[in-house]
Amino acid sequence: MKHHLADTQKDVGVCKDAPDEVKKEIWEIVVGLQQKLNKKSSFTLNDEEMAKAGEKRKNNEEEFTQSSNSPSG
Repeated sequence: MKHHLADTQKDVGVCKDAPDEVKKEIWEIVVGLQQKLNKKSSFTLNDEEMAKAGEKRKNNEEEFTQSSNSPSG
């Protein structure tokens, strides 16, 4: 409904009856929601990257521990 009123043409037709003020207000809402979504997804990506880095560090520590405990270590 927001995209219909805001005239974004995203998967819906344009509302020809909505006043320009309404279109502008809804457009600003849609843009704000999109920005929040992008910000949230970037945090999720950073969390995923941190998890991968932590897992890699854990693996490296395990390899180091195993090699230092080996007879050839």
